[in-house]
Amino acid sequence: MLKLSIVVPIYNVEAYIDRCFHSLCSQHLDKKYYEIIAVNDGTPDSSMQIVEKYACAYSNICVVNQINQGVSVARNNGIQKSTGNYLLFVDPDDWIAPDSLKSIYDYLLSHSDIEVLFLKSICSSNNRERYKWSDKVDIDAIYTSENLCKYNYIRGSVWGGVYKKDFLLYNNIFFPENITNGEDSIFILLIMMRATKIAFLDLLFYYVYERAGSASRIFTVEKAYKFKENIEYLLLLRKNNLQKYQSYLIDLALYSVISVSVNYFVKSGFSNYNLLYDKLGLSDILPIKVASDYSNLRWKLLLLNNSFRLFCLLKKVKI
Repeated sequence: MLKLSIVVPIYNVEAYIDRCFHSLCSQHLDKKYYEIIAVNDGTPDSSMQIVEKYACAYSNICVVNQINQGVSVARNNGIQKSTGNYLLFVDPDDWIAPDSLKSIYDYLLSHSDIEVLFLKSICSSNNRERYKWSDKVDIDAIYTSENLCKYNYIRGSVWGGVYKKDFLLYNNIFFPENITNGEDSIFILLIMMRATKIAFLDLLFYYVYERAGSASRIFTVEKAYKFKENIEYLLLLRKNNLQKYQSYLIDLALYSVISVSVNYFVKSGFSNYNLLYDKLGLSDILPIKVASDYSNLRWKLLLLNNSFRLFCLLKKVKI
């Protein structure tokens, strides 16, 4: 029997969790075909009281408790506890579209070999589509990761996707627990370096709520420096015996991490760009060449590779 497992990490979201769980529980898909794994990451607020009410009403909700260890550990525990064939990750301040699970389930019934399925996600505040793919790929085609490199499709979040559990376990793909920022991007990178059957479904599935108080929207210089962890992780991956497209993806990820770190740095009000350059160890990384094949990044990479200061100033101007 095909079954979906939805993993929801929970920490300090009492103002949003009811909306999230209402969207998950009101789906017109028989509850025996999907489960909701609510991972309590030691939340100190009343979030779990709300979740427990849903758990009492719906038998397909499983509550997992852990001391506060962060979203990566919470999701990994959810993966380990899951009993479904496919995994979905929903953030507790977001929600999913009505009846979308039924469409996903029906699609997977007839495409059971799919390893990764991407759907449409939009920001609730402005209806802007995140990680838009409809202008890049054919929804009737099945892609390998190498194919998608040629189509210039990249993404940095796990929401809006469906992932075959056996594929993840076989390739030992989990969220990096020693990374404090950008864990989604690394998880997606690991998937994109291995997947051979990726599909796209023209279905509005996921609503992203961009709240000012979320961790991803708090910009500090300490967070800018912490992206050194991501860089070190990517450099370790780079030492493996890789195919050309896999090296390409790692170099593209390195560019993205540096760009995000600079963004945090300038939004924190700091301007000692040489300090950031040294903190990230960029003398051992630049120049980045492979990702220049992305036409929309070519001039940015040229700037990054030749003048880190100008690259940072450009970020500052765009704030």
